[in-house]
This record gives sequence, C-alpha cells and structure tokens, in this order.
Amino acid sequence: MGRMQRWGVVPVVVAAAVAMLLTGCLGPLAPLGTGRDPTLTPTATIVDPSLLRVVADDTGAVSVRVPAGWSDMADVGFTDEAGVAWYAVAAAPSLEAFGDSSAAAGVQVMAARGTGQNAETTFLALARTFDTDCALSAEPAPYRDAVHNGVFAVWDCAGTDAVVVSALNRARDNVVAIVQVATEDERNAGLVAILESFRAEL
Repeated sequence: MGRMQRWGVVPVVVAAAVAMLLTGCLGPLAPLGTGRDPTLTPTATIVDPSLLRVVADDTGAVSVRVPAGWSDMADVGFTDEAGVAWYAVAAAPSLEAFGDSSAAAGVQVMAARGTGQNAETTFLALARTFDTDCALSAEPAPYRDAVHNGVFAVWDCAGTDAVVVSALNRARDNVVAIVQVATEDERNAGLVAILESFRAEL
C-alpha cells in the first residue's frame, strides 16, 4: 500500500443537477468549453514502444502504459471510508512530487468492485481536489472508449494539465485515471498512451 491519498475516494451525494452538467461530446478528451485549449485530443501519433513501459499494481489488477521516464512507480492501493478495497498503481518522474502537487506530472489508475457508486459520483469526489487548486479548462463531459463509459474533465494547474476520467468498465467496476502532464511530449504521446491503455481486471 502506498501513500497516494491526495485523491481519496469517498462517498458523496450527487445533486440532481449533475445529469444536466454532464452533457456534451462523446469520445475521450474532445476540447470543450472556453479558455485555454489544452490540446488533449488523442491523435494518431505513432509512439516508439521503447519510450513507454507498462506499470501494474502488485496483483496485476490495474495496469497502464506510461512514458519510460516516469520511472518512480508503486502499488498505492487503499481502502476507502466505506470499507471498499481499491486496487491502484501510480507512476511519475517523482511520486512524492505527484502526490503533493497538482502541478507535477504523473498518473494514478484506481479500480474497485462493489462501490455502489456510478461514474459521476466518484468523479465529483475526485474533482474537489482540482476545483480547489486549479482552473477548469474543459467542462465535465461524457467519456467513452472501447472499454469504459463515464465522465471526464480537464483542469489547468499552473501550466500542467490535469485530466480526471471516472468510468465503469464492461464488468461494471469503477475505474479511475488521474493524469497530470506538464510537457508537450507528455501531453501528446504520453497522454495518448495512458488513455489507450489504462485497464482493470478485478
């Protein structure tokens, strides 16, 4: 178990207005809203496999491809306030910096079964951290890929883009990816690789 508790998942009550808030384009990270365009729409960028590596938690339940330079990684699984076990892995150039700051690059992928929460509920719990420290640059909107359905949003954190994806996979497990990217390489090849590869098999 690690120390990445900045995004502890806690039960929250979803307001009726959430259904109205979470409308918009389908597809991962389509630029939305006003303000600075974080240019996070995945493209057909061909990434040299030698520039990426796969990281997974100790059980192999959650995994993700990350930039090879993000060499600091750890199993950071935890049990939430409701007693639900979350499998989790994190990787970054520095996990200490990533755990302490929304402006530091890194990724954390978490997954749990039997939370009783939909994707929007979990998203709202996680968004509080970034709503406090960062400026929302892409309004919450539906997220869909070949495996997941849920919601995402993008924040500008002092020049670092923070992306939160909260979704359910085909098994109806809650799966969350929190990504912070600071450089153009991280925004392009790194973010694309993460969004294409984060998975949970519980």
